[in-house]
Amino acid sequence: MIDDDRDGVHENDAAYVLGGLSADERVEFERHLETCATCRASVAELAGLPAILRLLPADDAERAAETSTEQEPRVPAPHGARSWRPRRRLLPGRRPVSGRRSLSGRRLLAAGLVALAVVLAGGGYALGAQLTRSGAPVAARPFASGASAPHFTPMTSMVGGAVTADLAVTATSWGTRFDWNCSYARDAGATGVYDLVVEQIDGSRTVVATWENAPGGADGLAASSRLPLDRLRSVEITTADSRTVLTRIEL
Repeated sequence: MIDDDRDGVHENDAAYVLGGLSADERVEFERHLETCATCRASVAELAGLPAILRLLPADDAERAAETSTEQEPRVPAPHGARSWRPRRRLLPGRRPVSGRRSLSGRRLLAAGLVALAVVLAGGGYALGAQLTRSGAPVAARPFASGASAPHFTPMTSMVGGAVTADLAVTATSWGTRFDWNCSYARDAGATGVYDLVVEQIDGSRTVVATWENAPGGADGLAASSRLPLDRLRSVEITTADSRTVLTRIEL
């Protein structure tokens, strides 16, 4: 039997959301989630953490480093930018804590910023977002060793090829996982913000991810939702500002 207090498994909520656990740690934490309502609630609360990190451009992060009074780990910035230290930020509704958990939170936030820098440098990133409570997103998890690779299907372009994409939709024990790759027309502009939207069979629509493109396209994007696959009718990529449907696929 695992001694949760001794092993600090309660401290792994943010690392789990950010994808910072090893395969063994992830399996252990998922077992723990089955019996711990507190950690399940914490994971649901932290699902928006990637979106918070998105609001920290390099310039703001540099200023935060200059004003920080704490010695935090130095974080590599995307290519062409200086490295910087993250400032502690308190999530809405979270009270400050002391001791081991507080230190862990600072390390995990730094790890999340490293991951964000790496993905930004790679040309795109996906963020959990939500329109309805019933389909609250959960953190995307890497496929377990030995699991079948996702099967990608081309999505139908709706606006003259402005965006082309391949999508894989996989039923999971926690809901549905989405993996996709995008490329953008040259005249679509250097940057843009897009949503991955699922339509349920009852007609309701839920945003499961938001990401910002970069020239050349974005590969390896992933998101998860608690919505089961058998409740989904279609998946769309839309512009985040106007809801224009750019690509679509029926499930």
